[in-house]
Amino acid sequence: MKNGVWINWFVEFGPIVTFFLLLYLTDPVGQNEKGFIFSTGVFVVLTIIAVIVGYLRDRNTTIFPIIAGVAIVGFGIFTVFFENPLIFMIKDTFYNGLFAIFLLFGAYMGKGLLKNLFSSLFDMQDKGWYILSIRWGVLFLLLAISNEIVWRAFMDWWVRYKFIATLITIAFGWYQITL
Repeated sequence: MKNGVWINWFVEFGPIVTFFLLLYLTDPVGQNEKGFIFSTGVFVVLTIIAVIVGYLRDRNTTIFPIIAGVAIVGFGIFTVFFENPLIFMIKDTFYNGLFAIFLLFGAYMGKGLLKNLFSSLFDMQDKGWYILSIRWGVLFLLLAISNEIVWRAFMDWWVRYKFIATLITIAFGWYQITL
């Protein structure tokens, strides 16, 4: 396997995989707040490293990883500083909700706004960008709503939910390649 493959894997999935692994190792039953705080701190550091490595590797980056990185780092720092896992849990509602509004409003206006974020990575016609924006907008809306329900009603299950939501998002993203 080439070294570039490992770098790509680290940049894309290393921080979130490490987050889940550390959560499992430090808090296997989901009751240890300090394990969550520690895992979040490591996630923040690895996210910063991943964004820097991704930029140095490509000498360019799309805006989406920067926005995601800022959300993870910002909410993560507040989570660690205030030692409150709820701050990090709310991040997904905020982040997914904003993207849902952005993409669905763009679709309502007849524009595929994902083109602005990913046109340097994918070559598609405007109709494809429009369809892709609607699909991701709906997914982000569902993720924001489900995150809000889970952290409010089933907080002890949030880590499990986050793991499943991450897998669904990855599978959904892979499916979009068919577009």
